[in-house]
Amino acid sequence: MPKSAKAKRNINLTELFCVSALLLALNLTGLGTRWFSTRGEAREALVAQSMEQGGSWVLGSGYGGDVPSKPPLLHWLIATSANLVGEPVSELSARLPSALAASLFCLLFFIFLCRRTDKRLAYLTVGVLALSAEWLRAAGACRVDMCLAVFMAGGLLVYLSWKEQREIGLLWLVGACLGAAVLSKGPVGALLPLVIITLDQLADRRSLPYIASRGLVILGVALLVSGWWYWAAMEAGGDRFFDKVFYENFSRLSSSMDDEPHKHSLFYLLGTIPIGLLPWSLLLLALLPEAVWRRDFSIRGMSERFNKAEAFTRFALMASLVIITFFCIPSSKRSVYLLPAYPFFAYLTAKLLLQIEARKPYLWRIFAISLASLSLLIVLILVSGRGLAAIWPSSSASNDFVANALANFPGSLSFFSVLLLLVPVIAALLVLLEVRRPRWKKSVLLLSGIQLFSLLWSLNAVIVGGFTNQLSVRPEMEAIEAAVRDSPRLYSFRYEFYAASFYLKRRIDRLTSAPPPGSTVFLMERDLAEFEHQYGTAGRRIFRSSSSIERPGARLMLIKIS
Repeated sequence: MPKSAKAKRNINLTELFCVSALLLALNLTGLGTRWFSTRGEAREALVAQSMEQGGSWVLGSGYGGDVPSKPPLLHWLIATSANLVGEPVSELSARLPSALAASLFCLLFFIFLCRRTDKRLAYLTVGVLALSAEWLRAAGACRVDMCLAVFMAGGLLVYLSWKEQREIGLLWLVGACLGAAVLSKGPVGALLPLVIITLDQLADRRSLPYIASRGLVILGVALLVSGWWYWAAMEAGGDRFFDKVFYENFSRLSSSMDDEPHKHSLFYLLGTIPIGLLPWSLLLLALLPEAVWRRDFSIRGMSERFNKAEAFTRFALMASLVIITFFCIPSSKRSVYLLPAYPFFAYLTAKLLLQIEARKPYLWRIFAISLASLSLLIVLILVSGRGLAAIWPSSSASNDFVANALANFPGSLSFFSVLLLLVPVIAALLVLLEVRRPRWKKSVLLLSGIQLFSLLWSLNAVIVGGFTNQLSVRPEMEAIEAAVRDSPRLYSFRYEFYAASFYLKRRIDRLTSAPPPGSTVFLMERDLAEFEHQYGTAGRRIFRSSSSIERPGARLMLIKIS
């Protein structure tokens, strides 16, 4: 390799330190200030809480003693994080594994790309990934999806390294990564990457015995890493565990689940891709007319362009298509299911963004100015929140929620939060000054990145929590604890109050029969009439939440059974 090419691909410690610091600042700041306000996060935290309280680490316990719906890797990491932090499971320790996994993967992905492609493309790819809406949201959430994405995509990157070096140790590492992916969310963590690897080997014209032998090595290691847990969990949970595994994996894939959660169409799933890649997808719209009118979309034309592409570009395209196709099969569709494909989405997006810079640099200038203007507008709205709340229309529960959040936001800011809000303002002013200079083309990518990072940093650390905390049950917990202090049993009717159960140290069970005297029933206000119709009115209302819980307009009520 020429010296210039080697220099271009060398990575120094200063670069790694700077990239690491930026990733950690983006993903870690504000993790513990956002209270649990969604069902999914508190549901996973409850399982880790059961392990911390002395429950089984093989098969933890979910809401009301349920068998957990997901394998235990995230729960183990949460409980371990809590021990390292030195406190019970909290919002911080529950979200820490996802944040660290996202940061570490982006750093390793940067190193991987720097060794194989232009360093500028590596920087832009990691920037697109870390600052895309879907990836950033998952990085700050107590959900299994980031662990799955990191181990699936990481296993595929290790596989590509094995293709270059042919070392058996790397093949074992692929299997270990896929085994960890299985422990994150189930068999899909290994089966889907194995399909991608098999297709890639077929594209390389490898013989079937060759493909099978390598695939069996990967699968064998993955089974060793994850299979012991399935055996131990089956011993501990028996039929309950088997039924849960079958329901969550095979029933979901075959669209035969009783409740059909997250049922959406194919077009919904495809539509989540440009939304998840925001704001970068807005720039890609500029290439759409040219792609439609000037490209040859025949099978032959697309095949020729695919074969001419670089090796990693071809692999990224294939992996993306396989993942999208697979998750189009079940009726249950969520945007976060495609998270394992986002590293490959980011690489393909970055290549297109560099084309825009070369052919239409003025679009980057518009992008930078738009981001700067948006940052100033957001901060202005938040600072003048009380004034806006006074004139905000009050025609629905959602409007009332926004008005209350705007009114309460300025008063909830600490000194550090104010400083974080000033960061995108300062960046916006610098960007607006810089793009007026004659040599703006040389710095427009850097300016856009700085502006977007500062805006999303503030959003992640300060702004998002200021709004989502308005829907959390945590501010009501002091009153709830006082109301249920003398109740021997707590039950929930028709709805799982995951966050309330977490803050009450797992005291809430599901109501399956008439509640005994002295117990307290948690229910949504909208379900009160049905509860009284089903169980009579032998109880008194001892609490009603002063604000919405989990969604605008939803109020929590407590009924003390006499």
